[in-house]
Amino acid sequence: MAGRATTLARAVTIATTSLALGAGSHVLAGGPAAPAGVLAVLGSLLLVGALGVSRRRLSARSLVPLVVVAQALVHAVLTWVHQASALAVPAGLSPATSHGAVHGAVTAHLVADAAAVHLGPTMLLAHGAATLVTVAAVLGADRAAARARHWWSGVLVLTRGAVVVPRVAPPRPAATPDMATVSRLARSIARRGPPAASATA
Repeated sequence: MAGRATTLARAVTIATTSLALGAGSHVLAGGPAAPAGVLAVLGSLLLVGALGVSRRRLSARSLVPLVVVAQALVHAVLTWVHQASALAVPAGLSPATSHGAVHGAVTAHLVADAAAVHLGPTMLLAHGAATLVTVAAVLGADRAAARARHWWSGVLVLTRGAVVVPRVAPPRPAATPDMATVSRLARSIARRGPPAASATA
């Protein structure tokens, strides 16, 4: 399990890379660009979804399904936002224009936009390429970060090992007398008796 900082960094990397490449490939394939507010909401949704897989070491098996869903979400939201904005009265029609004319113009506008941004071969190729590049970029970034963490941990170990700390030898326990030796000394003293007091004049 990864720490909070590592998990958050992985999730941010997944969300931002998926969003940038997904929106960019969508526009390159002929789709509409999205306002900044829509991209911010999309990024927040992708970040929440990425937190689930970011708690463990990333792998292609866990990352590919998430990025495929992210690309589908980006495409669907950008297409929906564009079609919703197209519901406004097209330019050139005045408020006095009849309801039927406005309805016909809006319908024709939506049909033309749908033909331009539908999920055709070009759009599929663009989002497929974005998926592959996102997975490769995120896995590469995660491995590079792991190598950097490993290198820095080695530097810290070497730095700490360079400081010489003097070792203090533990005190030796007091020697316990041998009971046989003690008993021999006691018998020897008992045979000799106390030392004779020297006569003093």
